[in-house]
Amino acid sequence: MSESVGFAVVGLGYGATRCELLAKTPNAHLAAVVDASAERARSAGERYGVPWFTRHTAVLENPEVDVVAIYTPSGMHLEQARDVAAAGKHVMLTKPIEVDLERSDQVIGACADAGVQLFGEFYLRYESAYWRLKSAADSGALGPLILGEFGFKCFRPDEYYRSDGGWRQTWEMNGGGVVMNQTLHAIDLLTWCLGPIRTVSAITRTSGHDIPVEDTAAAVMTAASGAVATLVGTSTFRTTSGMDDMYGGGYTTRAEVNGRDGSITVVDQQVVMDQIVSGPLADYPGKPDNAFEDIARSLTEEGYSSLTLARPADMRAVVEIALAVYDSARTGEPVELGSRA
Repeated sequence: MSESVGFAVVGLGYGATRCELLAKTPNAHLAAVVDASAERARSAGERYGVPWFTRHTAVLENPEVDVVAIYTPSGMHLEQARDVAAAGKHVMLTKPIEVDLERSDQVIGACADAGVQLFGEFYLRYESAYWRLKSAADSGALGPLILGEFGFKCFRPDEYYRSDGGWRQTWEMNGGGVVMNQTLHAIDLLTWCLGPIRTVSAITRTSGHDIPVEDTAAAVMTAASGAVATLVGTSTFRTTSGMDDMYGGGYTTRAEVNGRDGSITVVDQQVVMDQIVSGPLADYPGKPDNAFEDIARSLTEEGYSSLTLARPADMRAVVEIALAVYDSARTGEPVELGSRA
């Protein structure tokens, strides 16, 4: 493998933004693009000066491609990841890994059997404010953790759910609604900062859209550490934050954690409050900037260890929690994680 890791991007909806990101990333480069729409694939290929294709299998013999980054509908991930792994290419997946645990485990198993790496992309991990929160929780600066509040609220117009064949409003291809899609970022931050979750009690609603999946959810969780956490997510929240969002509705995020010895509040990727008995909040080292740089360094630098890179266990954990939210909302009872196959 050369010093610059070659990525093929499959799926040029959200994936188009990752092509742009790759163009700015050290030690990584865009090697090919794929989309079912020939027009979209051709446009991206010509813009970035790389080969373009309409089928993901077309990039698997390309020696310039080291990692295939998949940004297709969630229910397509298993088959595509299997093909990529069988060809000996590393796999990068947008969230979620798949729409249920059985299919998620098959993705993980296919990569392990082929001896290739499986990486996830949770972009909020690369925001300095969230890294600082994570670092404080891990270092013990906050003391024993007591309470965490996490949220991802956005607005999505009806057209968002109807576009691209309407897959985002289906259980089969999206695995659910706002919980399995947008709120997964907040779930990842929750587990990243608080550790493994043991129980989930939740409510879901469909209140702002005429869709068969939920657009609003709230949950209370207990962590193995003894901490309590709350989670909120909705695609009905009109906001002036995050208006550069490609979907046009904006978004806002929140993460707040306190322990016996300190508290931190992060809103929209900014630390708005920190009070720590032992001293100031640690600074973010500034690198890596994104998951592509993180992956490239992990593949090329001997002994490289990353705090931010999402691994298969992290990817699986957020899907398990999202499914527990759905189970609890359906039954009205708490769900103990690990009870699902």
